[in-house]
Amino acid sequence: MPGVITLASPDGTATARIQTDLGFNLFHWQVAGAQNLLWSHPDFGDGQQRPSGSGIPILFPFPGRIAGGQFAWDGLTYRVNSDDGRGNAIHGFVFNRPWKAEQTAEESVRGVFRASEVDLSILDQWPADFEITTEYTLGNNQLVSKFTMRSFERPLPCGLGLHPYFRFDLQTDSPAVTMKVPVSQRWPLDNMNPTGTIESVGTQLSAGTVVNQLELDDVYSTNEIASDADPHEASLGTADLGVSIRFDTDFSQCVLYTPPHREAICIEPYTCVPNAIAQVGSEEQNRFGLRVLPADSQWSVKVTYEAAIQARNASE
Repeated sequence: MPGVITLASPDGTATARIQTDLGFNLFHWQVAGAQNLLWSHPDFGDGQQRPSGSGIPILFPFPGRIAGGQFAWDGLTYRVNSDDGRGNAIHGFVFNRPWKAEQTAEESVRGVFRASEVDLSILDQWPADFEITTEYTLGNNQLVSKFTMRSFERPLPCGLGLHPYFRFDLQTDSPAVTMKVPVSQRWPLDNMNPTGTIESVGTQLSAGTVVNQLELDDVYSTNEIASDADPHEASLGTADLGVSIRFDTDFSQCVLYTPPHREAICIEPYTCVPNAIAQVGSEEQNRFGLRVLPADSQWSVKVTYEAAIQARNASE
């Protein structure tokens, strides 16, 4: 497949594949005793499918939407050339463009995207040039991803989101799929953008709930109980197969989404809410999570995925 890099774990029992020409999207992750743990279109590896609808899209420098596709920054108005069908810009600039990639070992790969080197038109749509580096390392049942964002001559407003599609059948007659996510508050949305208010959702999601019959496309705030040594952790699975997602404390938000095809569920760590850049100047700006990197600085975060398979399945 053009643009596809394949990783193998040290003992050869796990594999992963990344489509470098379409957002450095890791669209295949398989461990011993399990099918591909990520949902992706069968032809995604050929580079022809919708880039935000498969695997693990990387959303930067803004995850989610920007209302009306424009925003003001430092006295200028910027218009972003993307559309979600509702008139909003969506998901940043890196998920649908090619990255430079280097396979550093059989089990690891590094990808780099610098806006000014990939597409100069991005500099007309965003206040500053930027670079994002992604490093994937594959273990026998673990996938570690590290992201480093870098600014250059000017301060960089930014937010990062990951949009993994976990392959679990949510049809009502399928085995029960239980999800547990460390959230207790939800952001009400207007045209898919937060209204600025926030409401309690109790402990249903943080304690664990069956999701087969739920329809989700919602933004939540993560609980403020994690630390650098003890990051946020979410989990998803059936009685036979489970996946956990551990993400750093900088991921202050989490989007939960069930695609219409009902063959997957997305647990999406975000470092800011959608449309966060439109909240600059608000007295409560910090609540929305937008980060502004000083000129010539960098910022790194990590997300770890881990699979757990019941012994009876692993021996089949």
